Amino acid sequence: MKRIPQLALASALFCGCGGAQSPTPELAGASAFASTDADRLYGEAMSAWRAGDTSGAERGFDESLRANPRYLAAHVSRGSLLVELGRFGDALSSFDAALALRSSSVDAHIGRARALLGLGRIEDALEASSTAAALSSASGSRTLEAEAHATSGDIHFAAGDIATATGSYERALELDAAQADARVRLADCYAESGRMGDAVSLLTRGVSPTLPIAEQRLFGTALHRLGAYDAAVEVLTRVVTEVPGDGEANYLLASAYVQSGRGEQGLQRASAALAIDPELVGAYVVRGQAYLSRGLVENANTDAQEALRRAPGDYDALVLLGGVEAARAWAVVAARAEADAHAGRPEQAPDASLFDVAVDRYHEAMLAHPDRVPAIDALARLYRDIGAWSSALVLLEPEMSRADAPTDWTAIMVASLRSVGRDADAVPYQSALAFERRDDAALHLEAANAGLAHPGALPADVVVRHARAAVEFGGSASLDVRMTLFDALIAAGDRAEAERVLNDAARLYPSAEAVRRRRAQLR
Repeated sequence: MKRIPQLALASALFCGCGGAQSPTPELAGASAFASTDADRLYGEAMSAWRAGDTSGAERGFDESLRANPRYLAAHVSRGSLLVELGRFGDALSSFDAALALRSSSVDAHIGRARALLGLGRIEDALEASSTAAALSSASGSRTLEAEAHATSGDIHFAAGDIATATGSYERALELDAAQADARVRLADCYAESGRMGDAVSLLTRGVSPTLPIAEQRLFGTALHRLGAYDAAVEVLTRVVTEVPGDGEANYLLASAYVQSGRGEQGLQRASAALAIDPELVGAYVVRGQAYLSRGLVENANTDAQEALRRAPGDYDALVLLGGVEAARAWAVVAARAEADAHAGRPEQAPDASLFDVAVDRYHEAMLAHPDRVPAIDALARLYRDIGAWSSALVLLEPEMSRADAPTDWTAIMVASLRSVGRDADAVPYQSALAFERRDDAALHLEAANAGLAHPGALPADVVVRHARAAVEFGGSASLDVRMTLFDALIAAGDRAEAERVLNDAARLYPSAEAVRRRRAQLR
């Protein structure tokens, strides 16, 4: 959660740089630096900020500084407010003014680093955050030191240095586990590094019903972004219960419901979000997805068209529209199949041309955002379902190295490559598929035999691993499975182990020709 600077006046202004007021008991000496009027105006500005009145807060800080231009806390808080508003140049001026009063102000250095980051001055921001971290370590405040490291993490993340950012966020949480922003951004780092399980675990450990609702909203949004939809539902339900008028939270909750297979609840929640804010384009898409999952194709089409009317070219709306067109085409296929069955005609493969409009919508989405997966995934599955293997291959082969490639693509690649006679190229994907479905003995046997049939397509030790897995997960392994293991061990150069496997097979199948043939091979 964003920390609004709340510098204790007595400590933040301890060095004192002027002012003639006598201390009052509640200010404990702070008025030696700031006048009573300045204190009152500052307090009113902070109250306005907490209430969401940013204009009133800025006006209050300005009035406080007119009452006492040397009011350090007002300079820092004004700068932090302006960072929140995206006015980074003005914010930088406020932090510079604060540092002119007290060069060791950690809050001012942190704020300055964030303003510089907003201006895109990465190197200067790193220098400022480094100064903040050094000063904070001597401040005695673990919270302040944690924020300095979190700021450093933000800057390194923006610079694309995920490894350094990860270390900064981890250090921030070591110092202050309650740093919600740092926890969420660390989860993003883990996700960027392919550690999705660690990312979700980090968030679920940090969220609880006792957190402020704004922090729960932050965690719920992050869980949704990472695809942890069940966990997102739990957190976002608390958010909308507490703040029922939060349209964005209602929309995210609807999306989490739909993505976790609870279309009816998603439909209701998306409608609630749109009742709050009819401009929420994503809520039209989510409601359309819910309609489509229930077979209400024309309702889904209405929402897709409404989303595109409000946001022409919207990626998710185009993907939804592709699904609508595909559903319409499948309805035609089903009608034709029913007519063929009634007339006694043989079943026919789907007419691929019926799906041309759906394909066009998916391609339109891919052109809008080639880096996103949903349109590629939806089109790949459509090609699979209609048996358009060559098209699936052209689509997926360049995409398989993506870190976010769905695991289902592997099976589509195997079938696609085999369909065009590229059996050897299919072998690595067969291997990956077998390892993904860890205990599927048939897949492991298939991968092992494919590796043996195409020497060099897989390392010999990997072929052996598949053959052993076929034996392990195959229960009472058949002779064929045992012979595949023997062949894999021979190919890997392990004759001693191959002979042991053959002897075991001979005890079970003493008259088998396959055993005699391989016995001769060993001689």
